[in-house]
Amino acid sequence: MKKFALFCGIALSLGLTACDDMLPNPPAQEYPQPEIFDAAGLTLSQGDYGVTNPINLNEYAERGELAPIMNITELTNFPDTYQLQIPMEVGSDENFTKYEVVETTITDNVISVAPGSFTDAIRELISKSPDVQTVNVRFPAYAVNGNSTMRLGGLDVYYATVQYKVLPYQTYTIENEYYLVGNFCEWNLNRGIKFSRVNNDVSVYDDANFTVKFDVTAEQAAEGYLYKIVPASAVANGDWNGAMGLVPTITTDEDGVETVQMYGTLVDAPEAQSEAGVISQEGPYLLKVNFEAKTYELNFALDYLWVPGIGTSTSNFDIVPRLYTSDYVTFQGAAHLNKQWWLTGQKGTAGLNYKTAEGTEQTVNGLVTSGEIQNFGDNGGARMTIAENGLYWLNVNLATLRYSATQLKRVSLVGAFNGWNAEAAEDLKPDSKFQVWTGTFDLDGEFKVNTNGAWDIDFGSNTAGIGTANTLDYKGANINVPAGKYEVKVDFSTLPYTITLTQE
Repeated sequence: MKKFALFCGIALSLGLTACDDMLPNPPAQEYPQPEIFDAAGLTLSQGDYGVTNPINLNEYAERGELAPIMNITELTNFPDTYQLQIPMEVGSDENFTKYEVVETTITDNVISVAPGSFTDAIRELISKSPDVQTVNVRFPAYAVNGNSTMRLGGLDVYYATVQYKVLPYQTYTIENEYYLVGNFCEWNLNRGIKFSRVNNDVSVYDDANFTVKFDVTAEQAAEGYLYKIVPASAVANGDWNGAMGLVPTITTDEDGVETVQMYGTLVDAPEAQSEAGVISQEGPYLLKVNFEAKTYELNFALDYLWVPGIGTSTSNFDIVPRLYTSDYVTFQGAAHLNKQWWLTGQKGTAGLNYKTAEGTEQTVNGLVTSGEIQNFGDNGGARMTIAENGLYWLNVNLATLRYSATQLKRVSLVGAFNGWNAEAAEDLKPDSKFQVWTGTFDLDGEFKVNTNGAWDIDFGSNTAGIGTANTLDYKGANINVPAGKYEVKVDFSTLPYTITLTQE
């Protein structure tokens, strides 16, 4: 039995390929606090390694060879029964604020390193870019005999501290531009929807996250909205080389029910319609892709979630509470709840309707506090329940399809005027729907709006002033007012939430 969480499965085989074919990387050796051996005379020379021309780690990796990086030009007074070890410390900067220890091999007085190990350190500390990097490196030295390790020269002695020009070993390519192409544009490469970069300030290799927002109509959903990802080079060349398909993750519950999840893996798909993703529900969508990890996540790109329920008119969604989001995945906000409620993705009941997944509601002291949700569309599904009429702070995650509900039984002002004592604070009084809270307070200096005598859900304002309705922000800044008596009104009935301060 198969249940579809968002879109139909892809009836093609999953061909997982490794994105890294580097030479085996030996684990970094740990050097315990060693004894000091002062008698050895050791001299190292960089020669021309990485000076005139970069050390091309790709060439050595392709030949299956270690890359030479340093020469031993002198070694005297070294104990015959000990083995010489000279690890390489790769620094994040010239001061080696952070560094990685990379194992080396010594053969015929030449110190060499595995291309993969050197590249891993560069990626971790400097950049994941495949371009030539300037790398700061230093070399301590050790005499090792079984469990006995002696550091040559002293704990702060390095026998060479140099800079290399290095071309890292690169096994994959990330382009600067990608496009969404599918049957919505008749598979025309020149009519695709362009992705946006999440972070334009760094190399695509250092942040490989891209997003694209698009809409699927009811007609397109009924037909099956097919889509795949195409790099800019394929668009320029007029072919499908480098194109990627989307294979969803399928989970199976204890009853054997399979669910196609909203996330999965990218696979090479150099043919027009092969391995295409399929969307079968209308709505606005946000597709997030990481081209380094070759993973994707698909979410509805909803600006709000509305919270209708008993006591809330569904004929006028302008007065229905809304939850807001900054990432189209997590939603939060205040809502008046009474007995039963659910979530919609639009100002109406026709379309996306999230209701409870049977048997998933969790209770504390007899009150439902969390649970799982499903999109039941226009019909089906049971409403979420709440035992006590009141104002609730809701958190909803559309990726995990889970929610939590915390009743705001107390709304208080806490600040300098009462020693920031949340537990003993005087509460504001709610209206009949617990949406507008009022009170009169002697204020002096900074304060915040507190709930339930705790600090997990509190509010401040970045625009606070006297005599006007100011935006009230979840976890916002402290509000600062001159000393005086104030009538205070906190309004959770609509977004943005507001606080009005009127001085008597």
